[in-house]
Amino acid sequence: METQRFNTWSKVLKKQVALQPDKTVFTFLSEEGSEKRSLSFKELDQAASGLAKELQKTCEPDDRVLLFYPQGLDYVIAFYACIYAGLVAVPLYPPQNNRKIDFISTIAKESGATLALTTAQYKEKLENLGLSESLTKEVSWLSTDDLEFEYDASWPIVERNAEDLVYLQYTSGSTSLPKGVILNNACTLYQSEELSMLWGTSSDSKLVSWLPHFHDLGQVFGILQPIYKGFSCVLISPATFVKRPYIWLEAISEYKATHTAAPDFAFTHSVSSISNEQKKQLDLSSIETVVNGAEPVREKTIDLFYHAFKECGFKSQAHCPSYGMAETTLVVSAQSNVLSPRSITVDPDALKKGRVEDAKPGQNNARSIVSNGKSCLQTDIKIVSPEGNVEQKERRIGEIWITGPGVGLGYWNDEEGSRETFQAKLQSSDDQRSYFRTGDLGFKCNGDLYITGRMKDLIIVRGLDHYPQDIELSVEQCHPILHKGYCAAFSMPVDGEEQLVVAVERERYYSEKVDFSKVIELIRNTVSQEHGLSLYRALILKPGSIPKTTSGKIQRQKCKAELLNNELKTVADLTFPILKSNDQISFVQNLLTSLETAFKRGLTAMAKNLGYGWVKSKVNRTLAKSKL
Repeated sequence: METQRFNTWSKVLKKQVALQPDKTVFTFLSEEGSEKRSLSFKELDQAASGLAKELQKTCEPDDRVLLFYPQGLDYVIAFYACIYAGLVAVPLYPPQNNRKIDFISTIAKESGATLALTTAQYKEKLENLGLSESLTKEVSWLSTDDLEFEYDASWPIVERNAEDLVYLQYTSGSTSLPKGVILNNACTLYQSEELSMLWGTSSDSKLVSWLPHFHDLGQVFGILQPIYKGFSCVLISPATFVKRPYIWLEAISEYKATHTAAPDFAFTHSVSSISNEQKKQLDLSSIETVVNGAEPVREKTIDLFYHAFKECGFKSQAHCPSYGMAETTLVVSAQSNVLSPRSITVDPDALKKGRVEDAKPGQNNARSIVSNGKSCLQTDIKIVSPEGNVEQKERRIGEIWITGPGVGLGYWNDEEGSRETFQAKLQSSDDQRSYFRTGDLGFKCNGDLYITGRMKDLIIVRGLDHYPQDIELSVEQCHPILHKGYCAAFSMPVDGEEQLVVAVERERYYSEKVDFSKVIELIRNTVSQEHGLSLYRALILKPGSIPKTTSGKIQRQKCKAELLNNELKTVADLTFPILKSNDQISFVQNLLTSLETAFKRGLTAMAKNLGYGWVKSKVNRTLAKSKL
């Protein structure tokens, strides 16, 4: 069915109901992996219509409606009911503790919502947290599973057009407060067609998704795409995946899924959690596309997952690294499922100066960067110099700018922010299109997009650029007690100079006794050896302390703010002395003397590299290792 001919989501869903009313579109699995509930296109249509009729009694078209739902089909019904009633849905992150109450309340107030939908059980949970009490003055609450309504075939849905709003996608930004991205029928339908072309979906596809519905990838790929292309989707709770990642792959095997999606950490979590005996029960040969997005994509993760599950039938070309964000509805670029994932290996020292140069053969500190593929249809990507807003040539680093029909309309209730971010213009160019400024840094090579980091997260020490994710990866891997994917590296001014700080969580279930002071010393040495940087402060935190966005991205600036406000829950915290300029000469002289003596005694190459890293960080220039 050519759904691109329809300009609203209500028309797309109604067309699917007419073509295949009894086909199961959504199935929700329990924690054990059994089917808990399912909906056919007809059942979804009738449930959404019945609820939409109720909503019209208290709401007017374009009113904003908060959706507070646990993972499941109640959310799906409520979302499409909002579409049928002409309302603007506001999917929200369900708070798990009191810390999130003010955060959610601010979003609710900022959106101007007058109604909040949830389930009876979840409403009680929210009341216990104090959330509903803080909102009752402005917002009415409705438990949709308490309602009894009958489908009325004569009830007309609210007629909408392509420019009418569908929902506000609030971003829990990694470097700023959340903002509501305005998404209408036009941009979400365009994006759905783009996803279909990039990832090869059709009415015969089958999707398994555990991604939360309030996250852009879970919403657009998991909730909208099945309706757009008319295929079946199996939904799993994110909590179920975290506890038992085997359920995810078991569902793929059981339902012969062709598509799935997950952030980078999910693949390493699956590898470490699924036993060899469990692997024998899996058949992953049906998978055509595994979207890897939301977090920085790591080549090591791709290789690790492939080698762990290739005997289960998993194909390397199925792994599709992708890049996108809520402001572009979802995806900007992606690798196809025709070839195995591509990457390039570059010289990190050149990278720090904004250049992309191939690493030399055998270069120890070479950095591998995974390609995020190309855009398609009318989406256009530019790499722009921060100075002068001029487009960069290939293999030059700049800010990533995006234009195309899939870009959102701006930020809700934020004209200034929308103008600055969504209406950027290239200088000295005939191109008068408006661009969205992503705030991400990257480059192009042979037309492919490569991501190097965030502009606001960039760590600049003595004029050189250091990407925090590189430092974080090194730290996470230096000791098994450190929680992989839960590390934040950032800089802070101390006595007029930027100094490096690293905060990392400890593993929750690591049982062996550990001397944390030795772990911190190991972190310090690792950062020095691998990045030539002197660490000012290192913190090991309790589990659950590192702030993340709803899409799993590290909120480095928020972590920094919590550190400055003494809000981080620490297990260990050490600050190292700063060497002043006058001290550095004697330090280097003493170190060189010590190293010379040590090398004569036959220290290992690793120790030699360690000394080299220290010297390099102190004198701010590259020394030939043969001189040490």
